[in-house]
Amino acid sequence: MCRSAGARGAGGGRTCTRIVARQRQPAAREPRQSREERSERLSAWAKALRVKDDMIKVAVRKAGSLPLVFAHGMGDSCFNPGMAQVTDFSGQYLGVYSTCIGDGDNQPEDTTNGFFMNMNKQVEHFAAKVRADAKLSKGFSAIGLSQGTLVIRGYIERFNDPPVHGFLSINGPLAGTASLPRCNPEGWVGYLCKKATDLVGDAAYSALIQDHIAQANFLKIPGENEAYLASNTFLPFLNNEVDHKDATSYKTRFASLSRLVLVKAKKDTMIFPRETAWFAYFDDESFEHLLPFNQTKAYVSDAFGLRTLAKAGSSTGAQSF
Repeated sequence: MCRSAGARGAGGGRTCTRIVARQRQPAAREPRQSREERSERLSAWAKALRVKDDMIKVAVRKAGSLPLVFAHGMGDSCFNPGMAQVTDFSGQYLGVYSTCIGDGDNQPEDTTNGFFMNMNKQVEHFAAKVRADAKLSKGFSAIGLSQGTLVIRGYIERFNDPPVHGFLSINGPLAGTASLPRCNPEGWVGYLCKKATDLVGDAAYSALIQDHIAQANFLKIPGENEAYLASNTFLPFLNNEVDHKDATSYKTRFASLSRLVLVKAKKDTMIFPRETAWFAYFDDESFEHLLPFNQTKAYVSDAFGLRTLAKAGSSTGAQSF
């Protein structure tokens, strides 16, 4: 959820880059680096993202000279120093154009919209920004952090023009979240946490909340599947769990990825279950049975193309430290 490029520690705590309300300046062009210098900087870049550098290599190795687009997590902003630094360095290291597309045109708007702009509008905003950037017209690779992974996934399934070739998803709630952010029903406060989730459950699926709270758009509470399918306006459509006219196109576009790399944090305390970052999730009825990704209904039925990618060898799962 709140994933900052400047966050520290492996626990997935909600630590975001310092808020500033200014436009970032383009980085000065650096002299050509040696192989050793480039390797060292890749490792530093990977550490800032809290992933291993080989994961980044896998995600971009088929991308060639394609541009790179970042989408940040909840509570962060493309205008924050940490996110801006990672974006700038990634382009310098790979020798490509890189940009971060957020949810607004300045830091306060970008941060606020991450909470109060629903996910469908965030995806539409992302698509408009992509299409307005001539440097992205031939396609790009994408890196999403937490909530930003769903923005990119939504873009791929709904638009993908220009196309995403490689997609690196870092600690994303890709299969949904079963509780409130930082509210883990299996922890020592599990009883209170589950009660809080139960209380907000009905409200989360109301039209008002679905239209104005982004995090409600990927809330999928076990035991509330009927309400989820009937009222959630975002995730059931990406998963093709409900009938809609664009279901075939969604699947075709997602399955067209050249490379999909899914990163899960070992000690994530922000999203529950943390395995959602690998498309694993609970069965529909309870918190008791956590299904691996290849046993979920979406995978078995190949509802949105994940099985197609896995069978083609185009998807990779990894854990961050």
